[in-house]
Amino acid sequence: MNQLNSQLNAKAYAAFQEAHQLFEQSRLDDALRALDLSLSHQPSAIAWRIKGFIYKLQGRKDDAMAALESSLALNPQDHGSLSLLAEMRVAENDITQAIGLYVLAIAAAPSVISHKENFLLLAGGTPFTKYNPQTADALVACLKTPEVECGGAQILWLSLFEKSPGIGKIYKNRMSGAMPAFDPSGLKPGTDLSALDTPLFLEGLRRIAVHYPAFEQFLIQLRRQLLLAGPDKTSPLHLRIAAALAHYCFYTEYIFDFDAEEQAAAEALRQAINGGDTNIAALCLYACYAPLAALADPAAAARSLSAAAEPLAQSLAAVQITEPLALEADKKSIPALTSIDNDVSQRVRAQYEEFPYPRWKQLSGSNIDADIMPLLAGRKLRILVAGCGTGREALNTATLFPDADVLAVDLSLTSLAYARGRAQMHGITNVDFRHGDILKLGALDEKFDYITSSGVLHHLADPEAGWKILRGLLKPQGLMRIALYSERGRKAVVSAHNAIRKGGYSDDAAGMRRFRKDMPQLLSAEGFIELISFGDFYHLSMFRDLLFHVQEHRFDPPRIRRALGDNDLAFLKLATDKETEALYQKTFGAAPQTLENWDTLEQQNPALFRTMYVIWCQSKT
Repeated sequence: MNQLNSQLNAKAYAAFQEAHQLFEQSRLDDALRALDLSLSHQPSAIAWRIKGFIYKLQGRKDDAMAALESSLALNPQDHGSLSLLAEMRVAENDITQAIGLYVLAIAAAPSVISHKENFLLLAGGTPFTKYNPQTADALVACLKTPEVECGGAQILWLSLFEKSPGIGKIYKNRMSGAMPAFDPSGLKPGTDLSALDTPLFLEGLRRIAVHYPAFEQFLIQLRRQLLLAGPDKTSPLHLRIAAALAHYCFYTEYIFDFDAEEQAAAEALRQAINGGDTNIAALCLYACYAPLAALADPAAAARSLSAAAEPLAQSLAAVQITEPLALEADKKSIPALTSIDNDVSQRVRAQYEEFPYPRWKQLSGSNIDADIMPLLAGRKLRILVAGCGTGREALNTATLFPDADVLAVDLSLTSLAYARGRAQMHGITNVDFRHGDILKLGALDEKFDYITSSGVLHHLADPEAGWKILRGLLKPQGLMRIALYSERGRKAVVSAHNAIRKGGYSDDAAGMRRFRKDMPQLLSAEGFIELISFGDFYHLSMFRDLLFHVQEHRFDPPRIRRALGDNDLAFLKLATDKETEALYQKTFGAAPQTLENWDTLEQQNPALFRTMYVIWCQSKT
């Protein structure tokens, strides 16, 4: 208000103050009259904006749009009006116009995170047919904001990158059978890489993993070219690219394949670095092939990187050295809740100690359906996250219910340390992370209002036994959210399992990279295309979870129904996306969901639950 007072004359400001007070009293028509008075004394963008907002609340769409356009006529940089107008365009399903308005809002107010979040929500999955510099600038602003989750913007980012000036000369695609593949003819030793020296490309590599084989092949070729040129020939441009690519390779956990020549060159770098050579270029190139925290003296590497002139190189010190070493140290302080002595539990634990899953950066919002929320609202909750992994679901839940007490349990200390680090990063304090086994939780002397276990029970030796243990911890009328693999939905995964066993592929990094390279020859084209459509295909820990897990069970609706009956649980619904929900309603009308109906629908559409069933159920007693 003080700033507004300096912008408006006395009469206009007094009328605006009165409008503000009337608005807070919900006297909207009186507030509109006061705003008209303020505008009569002095036109102002904010008065028109508030008029537009009130009209929007009253459902007067045309008046609201006219008022907001009047605001922007006075001040084209009024980001509040731009944002409100974008919301109204979304309501009209005019997404293109809404995206453009958020682009303008981001440019006008770069510090407002909500503009960036709304922009990515609308544009992140939208492929652009031509390069748009303003949209690219808006995306870069998002990429440079750590608090904004950018992973869902890969389609937007890739389309803008592909259409960027000069990129077409070095990034070319061709068809390899039914699959697009990278054509390396434009990317040879000595190729001018200046087209890659853009914030869009460099920041994108730092923040986004692209789930597209042709782009991955491009990065593999680019990495090879930079490595074999050697650190002595690494220009400032090549250093920036190598540093950005090192972030990408670390985030995807070094899933890229490499040949013997690259292996020898990377090993020579490792030996030189361990021998005391902390040349920045050598560190950045080596970081594209292996994590720097595993070096003989990671602290020396961190000091060198921290002193680098290139910011992307500086940030490698934190991402690849400081943070991983801190997580390793934190493992020692995680309290144990139960012992872990079941054979399968021990093998699953070993997998996730080596490959914590999933690695994530930002919270992803609520995964609790809107119609379920009233069943949990209005009381202080005790919540159990059984098999919390790296903590994303636990922290999302804790954020959604800040007054709740959340107990998050997992087999893997590495995963728990990662989860605690993310909790500290996001300032979340109402989660207690404990090391333990679901199979031993029956000894707990407490009950929970809400228990969630996503993608966990199907990795137990006996999933139904684990479910029964969790059921015993549920309060009367308590809620459960259980996510399980579908037998029908994982046909391609089962085919891959068979090929892995037949070929004797090991479940270490080298074995997984080898199988990944051989997959097009071992699987049907249809099965391979199905698997590369999973985001898990592009991260090593997730790839292991997808295809190399030490234990996997799969379910169908009849098996789920039997488990619910055995545990005296009432089926509420399957959580689905809008498209699947619409298919159910089209097939069965407005009748409540039943597992029998879902069984029928899945038989007709076997890929319906290719990720997992997500089951909401409630204790009957």
